[in-house]
Amino acid sequence: MTSAFSSAKLRKALQTTHLKPLKIDTEITRGKATDIAVTPTASGQYLVICDHFLWHRPRKHEDEADRGRVRLIPARDISMLEQLISEYHLHPIVDHFTIALLAFGVAAEFLAAAAALLSRGGTGWLPVWNQKLRNTSLLLMTAGASAAVLSYFTGDIEADRLWDSMSPAAQRILSSTDGAGQYLSHAVLGLYLMYAFLILAVWRVLIEFSPRLARWRIAFLITAGVAVGALLYQGKTGGELVYEHGVGITGASASSQQKSLVSLPRC
Repeated sequence: MTSAFSSAKLRKALQTTHLKPLKIDTEITRGKATDIAVTPTASGQYLVICDHFLWHRPRKHEDEADRGRVRLIPARDISMLEQLISEYHLHPIVDHFTIALLAFGVAAEFLAAAAALLSRGGTGWLPVWNQKLRNTSLLLMTAGASAAVLSYFTGDIEADRLWDSMSPAAQRILSSTDGAGQYLSHAVLGLYLMYAFLILAVWRVLIEFSPRLARWRIAFLITAGVAVGALLYQGKTGGELVYEHGVGITGASASSQQKSLVSLPRC
């Protein structure tokens, strides 16, 4: 059996809980042809999914016991959201908001801390600007954390859609498996940054409304500064994927896809 369905789409299909297998759960053996009886529960067009492709780019939560099983999944259920995101280019749009909101939010927090340090409890314009900057930081970081969630999920869908059209070099930038380097790859770092900025947003809210936590403001500033540095680095790798490797660019996708297909297994 030969499947033209990409490994990335397969992983997304298996991860989506509302997609139900149509009574097909057949064990297949590597290197042998397997006959499978198909009894769909509803009429329609279906794609044959073979998760042998999971060996191509496995994820940590994938279960070894699930490898080598074949399922049918309605094609329309997989492509609707993917088509929406790719047609309107939602990932780069959301990314720009995420970087701007979080970077300026953290910058406002640093400026507020500097104003508080210079004013030393005195009067004048510095205490006023300290409070204004703190309010601005709270708003921007809360909105930025929400945008980070959208950035991750739109990016994850785009990565799944474009994975098989990427060159091997672009795939390594997106999701490396080389030791410690994998934590700095674009996709993995994006996941960690989403969690980091959600935690930072909650932390910032607690600092604002809990005097006991105000003493941790310096630790918050250091952590937020490191997180923004990582966010800017991730933006750099995203730019490399587009401008150096042509990921998502129609003209470049055709040529890079031919290079990547030679390494893809068949089942």
